[in-house]
Amino acid sequence: MELFFKWIKQHLHITAFFGTTPNAVQSQLWIAVIVYVLVAQCKQRQQLPQTLNDVLQILGVMLLQKTPINAVFSRKDVSEMIGVNRNQLELFDL
Repeated sequence: MELFFKWIKQHLHITAFFGTTPNAVQSQLWIAVIVYVLVAQCKQRQQLPQTLNDVLQILGVMLLQKTPINAVFSRKDVSEMIGVNRNQLELFDL
């Protein structure tokens, strides 16, 4: 049981639950699992060399930009996106 919760913390990035009811906790867990599976499927279909955690971080940073996924991961500065300022959004594509 503890290994399951350790896996959830490491892979689904759930640090705290937003609700305390069983329905709220189940909803948050299912949403995190669905996101994890969708990103894993995207990584496999696009044949991305990055790890799944790197893909999740890059997509989290690029969430508000209207850039196609294959264009995001074909850029040469992808490794810089997951560096020091990985939580900093780009305001302009230069």
